[in-house]
Amino acid sequence: MKFNVSATALRERLQVLSKLLPSKPTTPIFDCFLFDLSGNILKITVSDGDSVLISELEVNNEGADGRVAVVGKKLMEIVHAYGDQALSFDIDEKTLAITIKTESGHSSFVGQPASEYPEYSPLQEDVTTFSVPGKIMMDGIAQTAFAAANDELRPIMGSVYFDMLPEGLTLVATDSHKLSRYKIPSIQSSEHRGFAFPLKPVMIAKSLFAAADDVMEIGFDSKYITCKTSLYLLKCRQVEGKYPPYEKVIPALPLPVSVVVDRKSLIAALRRVMVCTDQASSLIKMSISNGQLVIFGQDINFSVQGEEHLPCQYEGESMEIGFKAATFDNILNALDSDEVVMNLTDKQRPGIFVPATPSEGSDVLMLLMPMML
Repeated sequence: MKFNVSATALRERLQVLSKLLPSKPTTPIFDCFLFDLSGNILKITVSDGDSVLISELEVNNEGADGRVAVVGKKLMEIVHAYGDQALSFDIDEKTLAITIKTESGHSSFVGQPASEYPEYSPLQEDVTTFSVPGKIMMDGIAQTAFAAANDELRPIMGSVYFDMLPEGLTLVATDSHKLSRYKIPSIQSSEHRGFAFPLKPVMIAKSLFAAADDVMEIGFDSKYITCKTSLYLLKCRQVEGKYPPYEKVIPALPLPVSVVVDRKSLIAALRRVMVCTDQASSLIKMSISNGQLVIFGQDINFSVQGEEHLPCQYEGESMEIGFKAATFDNILNALDSDEVVMNLTDKQRPGIFVPATPSEGSDVLMLLMPMML
């Protein structure tokens, strides 16, 4: 098994594929890439047991076809060290000895039997497929995944839920304190179906696009999800369980109080006040009146406090409300707009945050529960 390949091209594929390498593999074979050479196409597979990520790379085959598992971290270190040189792989499938040659030298190490690597299998019957433009898919995941929970007791909450409806596709994530909903009206379904996309593979899916104008084809059956772009194929297991009825907790707009403020100015002011808050509670208080937004935070234990004033466009009665500063910062960072609209009712009910200028082809809304002042 011999082939030549560019170190740069191989390194670019391995960097993406390595995102699925587990930090603590349940079995040593999952610490490896599977190399499958057929003609001039090298198929590289990585798996952590629950998910599989595959990419194909064109190479110059100078020997017989073959398969071998290659230790991932060691391979990446060697390929990275060679820079942009041409690499020549010489693999003995009997002894599993792997030699990587260049014009100036070589590196040698030992692989693992390919037979130990799990086989990829396509989706089974009753498969639903749809296509999503790359920019919309990347934005949808970026603006929802941050709201997912990190709760081993409720794995369904540690996912991004894809809800297919006749009126469009909705991506949603929540941890019961914050929620983000991203609608794509152009992707419609004749029947109501959905799946819970685990957090790790959904973030990998976000990184698979070779360009923003790429397209992802998503398919799912009753147990698995596949995502295919021009260069990669990802398959993962769905999170089992019933996703909570998220629409029931989102109040209908408009709400009594509406505040429009510059997003970047609000983030900067929030972070200046955040360093003065109690690190345990991270509570900040917002007072809104007379076209001005005041953000206040304090740490009584260290006699520290901070206050910032921002101009805003304001409709409704004056009010005060408290939020967890770090979570509020996450929401503001995820919103992709010059200005943000804060829709509020009172200090005990959730705030709804939307971009003042929605992105074309999508509709995003974020919810944050208040804290007691």
